[in-house]
Amino acid sequence: MRAYRDHIFGTEVSLAGLAAPAEEFGWLRTVESTLSRFDPGSELSRLNQARTARVSPLLLDVLLAACRWMACTDGLVSPFLGAELRRLGYDRSYELLGGHDAPTPAPAARGGEVRIDPDDRTVELPPGVELDLGGFAKGWAAARVRARQRTVRGLVNIGGDLVCWSSEQAWTIGIGDGPLRVHVHDTAAATSSTMRRTWNAGGVARHHLIDPRTAMSTDTDCVQATVLAQDPIACEVAAKCCVLLGIEQAGRFVADLVPGAEWALLDRSGRWHRSDNLPSTDS
Repeated sequence: MRAYRDHIFGTEVSLAGLAAPAEEFGWLRTVESTLSRFDPGSELSRLNQARTARVSPLLLDVLLAACRWMACTDGLVSPFLGAELRRLGYDRSYELLGGHDAPTPAPAARGGEVRIDPDDRTVELPPGVELDLGGFAKGWAAARVRARQRTVRGLVNIGGDLVCWSSEQAWTIGIGDGPLRVHVHDTAAATSSTMRRTWNAGGVARHHLIDPRTAMSTDTDCVQATVLAQDPIACEVAAKCCVLLGIEQAGRFVADLVPGAEWALLDRSGRWHRSDNLPSTDS
C-alpha cells in the first residue's frame, strides 16, 4: 500500500489507504495555519495577542475538546500553557529553536478565568494566559481524518499520533523510539517523550512537556510513554499524563481515564514497563 507524506505541524505526516489523500493534506495544512503558535498571522496567535476575539468554528471545536479533556484530567493536560512554553524558550518552530544564555524568568502571574461562549464563538483570555493546542491538535486532527474514511485498510500518522484500521492484514506499530513492535488491526496510538523537542535555556535543559502544577518542564522518572486505545485524542492525552505523573502513578491513572487502554512506559534507566493487556510484542 502506497503511503503519501508531507511535513505539517512541524513533523512528518503519513497517509495510507485514504480515498483522497491530497484533500486531507490540504485540510491538515488549514488546521496548522489556524492553530500555529509560531505564525503571528494565525488565528490562534491573533487571539493570544488580542486576548478577546470571535473565533472560527475550527478553533472553537479544538479548544472545547481540549477543555473537556482538561476537566477529565483535573487540569493535568491544559491548552492554556502557551505563555509558559514561550517563557521557557519555546517561542518559535522547533526547527529554528536554538539555545540561549538568558536565565528563565519567573512564571508570570495569571489573573481571572478563561471565558468561552460557544454560542457566540467568543473567547476571552485573562492576563498571563496563552493558548497552545499543538500536541492536542495532532490527535484531534487524526481522529477527524479517520472519521471521514470508508476504506477497508488505512493509516493516518501525524508525527506519532496515529490511527490505523484493517479488516485483513495487521499493521505493525513501533512503540515510541524503542525496539518494541505490536501487531494490530484497528487501533490508535500516541507517544509522549521528554527526549524529543529539547533545548537549553540559561544553561538548563528544557523540553516541551509542561507540568501545569509547576509551570516548568516536567521531571519524572517516565521519559517516554506510548498509549494504545480506540481514540487518538485519548491516546495523546493519556500518554502526556503518563510522563507528567511518572511510572508509579501512570498505570492506574490511564486505567481510570481510558478504560481498556494499553501502554508501554520507558523509565530513566532504559527499562520498559508494560500494561498486562498490551498485545504481544517483537523486540
